[in-house]
Amino acid sequence: MPSSQRLLRLLECAVLFGLVPGLIDLRALGGVFLPLLLSVMAVMAVLLWRDPTFDNAQFGNLQGLRDERWRILTLWIPSALAMMALTVILDQIPSTPSQVQLFALPRSNPALWVMIMLFYPLFSVYPQELVFRAWFFHRYEEALGGAWPTILIGGALFGWAHILFENWVAVVLCIPGGILFGYTYHRSRSLLASGAEHALYGDWVFTVGLGWLFYSGSVVS
Repeated sequence: MPSSQRLLRLLECAVLFGLVPGLIDLRALGGVFLPLLLSVMAVMAVLLWRDPTFDNAQFGNLQGLRDERWRILTLWIPSALAMMALTVILDQIPSTPSQVQLFALPRSNPALWVMIMLFYPLFSVYPQELVFRAWFFHRYEEALGGAWPTILIGGALFGWAHILFENWVAVVLCIPGGILFGYTYHRSRSLLASGAEHALYGDWVFTVGLGWLFYSGSVVS
């Protein structure tokens, strides 16, 4: 890649994944945030689909999920226990919102919990994976200098993107999550694999009691 093109790609990355999340105000966007995310995903999906250098099989690739499923589950189990412990710890801090309690959502609103379990992977996880994994790797991996810089920087920017929820827990938790999902995508080149992993962690976050920190209502007024 010529140095001038590399510089432009890095600048594009900095603007889209660094500057834009810092400027987004969920209180101003209100209910249009999800349609906005889906619209961005749709544009990037079309651009990737029409790009002859992108393997469209990566939009699915069931074999990639099959190859990674046991590693994904093996890593998820201790992580799930750690998130339970974190929920209990945060619940003991006086300044923590009352919504952050162990299994608060399934206990208080099981119908909403079931809806999130079903629809969150489709309307939030997959769009995020397409943007932060398929687009990010295809567009910036060469400019960033290879797989591991892309995995690490992409993970950090994935965490930074959650600054729009205006709490440090969401940002801190999503950095290792982004690195993990990026590693899975790099190994599998499958959005089904990285998306299934993301959905496992995301659905558990809402189940265990941390979900309020990843919801637009969590912003401080």
